[in-house]
Amino acid sequence: MIFTIAQHELKRLLISPLSWLILATLQLLLSWQFLVTLDQFNGLTSGQQQLGITSLLCLRLFGLASILSLFTIPLLTTRLLSEEYHNGSFILLNSAPLSASTIISGKYLALFSYLVVLSLIPALLISSIGLGTELDWGLLITALFGMLLLNAGFAAIGLLFSTLCRQPNMATLSSYALLLLLSLLGYAGSSLSWQELLEWFTWSGHLMQFQLGQLRSIDLIYFLLMISLPLLLATHHLSAAGIWQHTLKSRLNYLFFPLLLLLSAALIVGLSGKYRFQLDNTATAENSLSQQSIELLEQLNTPLKIISFAPENRVLRKQITTFIARYQRRQPHIKLQFINPETDPTQARVQGITRAGELRLEYEGRHEALQQLNEGSLSNAILRLLGQPDSWVLSLDGHGERTLKGRANFDLSEFNQALQANGFKSHNLNLATTGFIPDNTALLIIGGPRTALTKDELQQVDNYLTRGGNLLLLVDNGSEDALQPILNRLQVGLLPGTIVDPSGHQLGLDNPTIAVVTNYPDHAALSGFSQLTLFPHAKALQAAESNIWQQTALLVTAKESWNETGPLQGEISHDAKSNEQLGPLTLALALTRNHQSRQGERQQRIIIMGGGDFLSNTFLANAGNQALGLHLTRWLSADKRTLVIPTLKRTDSELHLSNTAKGVIGFGSLIILPLLFLSLAIFIPWRRRRC
Repeated sequence: MIFTIAQHELKRLLISPLSWLILATLQLLLSWQFLVTLDQFNGLTSGQQQLGITSLLCLRLFGLASILSLFTIPLLTTRLLSEEYHNGSFILLNSAPLSASTIISGKYLALFSYLVVLSLIPALLISSIGLGTELDWGLLITALFGMLLLNAGFAAIGLLFSTLCRQPNMATLSSYALLLLLSLLGYAGSSLSWQELLEWFTWSGHLMQFQLGQLRSIDLIYFLLMISLPLLLATHHLSAAGIWQHTLKSRLNYLFFPLLLLLSAALIVGLSGKYRFQLDNTATAENSLSQQSIELLEQLNTPLKIISFAPENRVLRKQITTFIARYQRRQPHIKLQFINPETDPTQARVQGITRAGELRLEYEGRHEALQQLNEGSLSNAILRLLGQPDSWVLSLDGHGERTLKGRANFDLSEFNQALQANGFKSHNLNLATTGFIPDNTALLIIGGPRTALTKDELQQVDNYLTRGGNLLLLVDNGSEDALQPILNRLQVGLLPGTIVDPSGHQLGLDNPTIAVVTNYPDHAALSGFSQLTLFPHAKALQAAESNIWQQTALLVTAKESWNETGPLQGEISHDAKSNEQLGPLTLALALTRNHQSRQGERQQRIIIMGGGDFLSNTFLANAGNQALGLHLTRWLSADKRTLVIPTLKRTDSELHLSNTAKGVIGFGSLIILPLLFLSLAIFIPWRRRRC
């Protein structure tokens, strides 16, 4: 009988113009948001697109769909029972040999079947771009599951008030009141001690976790209670119709059931806080710790105290708590404490705190300050606290070169942020000021100086190399003369001109001066690296015979490339009669030798790059350039204490849709489907009147 009632109710729902008007409205609004988001995504930089189109669409479309559901579902639930009370048809239903649970289940099943269609609209819109990118299906399915649970909860609440209220308007207003309360409750508490409890009652925070691809037990329990409690109360009320006309004992029994139900729910919630599980369903496991961090946490033998100097800002503290919880799930020795720098400015000043949310890590008498909150920076801060030696990555400054602290497009400040996030300490080095290169320098970067180094500065670089210092030398167009003394010592020459690589055209690159590298040798500096990399305006290197250095061609261009010596304008072609050599050309050389020092024998490492644009602020986010820079730095610094947290490239970070596909998706979702639903809203009542 449940399915019979459900079939009857679903038929009533589908012949109602309201149901089709709701479908048309949701389709129109969600399609508009969908197309706007696609347009905005195409306008993002390549670095911003690394977040992935699936994640962006799930947050925006399912977020908008949840708000629309909040305002539409109470309109649909009114007709389930409250309207039947009002027009008198419930007397006929109540006279049938049906239990209250059968009536409630049948009506709820009919409404939920319709809500499944509403929930599928954003999922189908996102799925439509599968032809232009490889969607994160795990994330999409998890977000859809969360949307189904939310709609099921809204429907259960609406059905409860439809059962309780005899007037349809009162049922609708009561549903709106409770749903709005559950929407805003998390923002009502002024005291942080109450906010955590109030936030638990707010559905948006639980839905957000599904939209991020996380399946957590605490969120599942919230929505299951949101569904089951109203349905049980509605069934209880319907089965006890007219109870107030009975004895006092019957009335007490009627009130006892909801009280027992709420106590049981509280017990379940309490247990859910103690016994938790969590699944990360994203393709790149972005909500989980990497294996490197997990292995690191196993080395903590005593408590690690993390102090966050954050004001009583609910959003900021929630972000910090959520992130640190990833580590606490793996290592119970980690304790988090908040200090408000506004109410305790003395302690904040003593600790040198300069920004809200800054962390101070304390472990076995050592401490680290941390301003960036990400896995790379936190894991490497923990690694340093384990007692590893201190060393620096320094970039030469004072000659117009690229520097780690520079903010210009050609500078390396964004790469510097990646270095610091992965545990490196870095700074600029002006030899005219300091006069020497510090002994604890793990790596010196010379980034294409535009003016020549002084004799004393060249002598300091020479001394650094003599005592076994590691070097990353970026040879740019215009820096050849300034770097010639260093190149001569390293026995490396340069081919004239700029590398031109026609193979980039196959990847959609219109600029032939961007060299493409897709294959890599079996070398320790590139261990585990396989991403495509791009090198704008690069120069070709030429190694001479050396009995000092072991030389390895680290990066080479395609066979179609050559070093163009003529103007880089108009139609460019290889001139066999000139000094232009066909590829493969060497883009990067790795030089190594065994060096004997007071600490024993170790390997000295040098990499010479035919250009530094690939690490610049302009081009760092392209393809695998940043990951390559981190691999090279890790190998050059020979710093085993540094964790390189793998940055997994999202499969949906690029979107390539043909104009035909864009037209079909846009026209079909924004015009055809809304008009179809609107036509059905008009045609069905007209057809019923004709019959």
